[in-house]
Amino acid sequence: MSSELPFTPAFTTMATPDPVPDGANPDLYVEDRRLASTVLLLRDRVSGPGVEVYVHERANTMSRFPEATVFPGGGVDAMDLVQPHPEMWEGPGAAWWAQRLGCSQLHARALVLSAVREVFEESGFLLAVDRDGQMISDATKYAHQRAAMERHELGLADFLLSEGLRIRSTMLRPFARWQGPPPSTRQFDTFSFAVAWPQGHDGVDPSGEATSAGWFRPELLLDGWEAGLVRLVVPTWNQLRRLCEFDSVSEAMALLDNVHLQPETGLPVQDPRYLHFHAVTSAKRPKRF
Repeated sequence: MSSELPFTPAFTTMATPDPVPDGANPDLYVEDRRLASTVLLLRDRVSGPGVEVYVHERANTMSRFPEATVFPGGGVDAMDLVQPHPEMWEGPGAAWWAQRLGCSQLHARALVLSAVREVFEESGFLLAVDRDGQMISDATKYAHQRAAMERHELGLADFLLSEGLRIRSTMLRPFARWQGPPPSTRQFDTFSFAVAWPQGHDGVDPSGEATSAGWFRPELLLDGWEAGLVRLVVPTWNQLRRLCEFDSVSEAMALLDNVHLQPETGLPVQDPRYLHFHAVTSAKRPKRF
């Protein structure tokens, strides 16, 4: 897969966004776009070439993307803007990430923290190591702290410091950046990361935002979408198509080692890469929803 191929993120705003709230923290925005992160958890197929990706189906009560199949992710929280203690971070720091992501060091650090937090909240997978440098293979003992994060009562940095844990930033790779079109109302500036699922790691534990979750071949998800069984927003569909081109997780991660993100801005309906998506969604087909 060529590093020249354009990447687009896991999701973007598909409905009319809310106005920028009065009194909002300006550090959570870039040109009136709310910062957000998404994470593609990847593992090799059990047999044959290709990868599997972790997704969940959002509950129909969610205000954004109800019943859509998405990757873990969400908006950057004010508590993600903190300056982490040096003992809480292992691997490339804010300056390195700022260069790769094409943003300020403040935002780069917050985006990495947000990505780690969102994955923990939505899947129970903790991208961190303990005092001995060992990966946290079972994070269920932190269920109370995870729930507090979901309620926005506890920040990731405070949690890591109190438990003597460190983020291992080398596990993440920059994958994509999507900016909503220039708005008079709020859009997202979404940064996507890829993570290789560690061998021997315990399974995932979906949050209450999901009605179902699991590991799937991207080809299977796309077939389900074609049949009307899976709901995808445009960029998720495009990301799944990209994943179909990888024979292994190691191939994907090696390619992403050299990616410096360039923001893509615009309306997907105007992009020729999405013609098939719009042709299929506008056609009459069996629908589960």
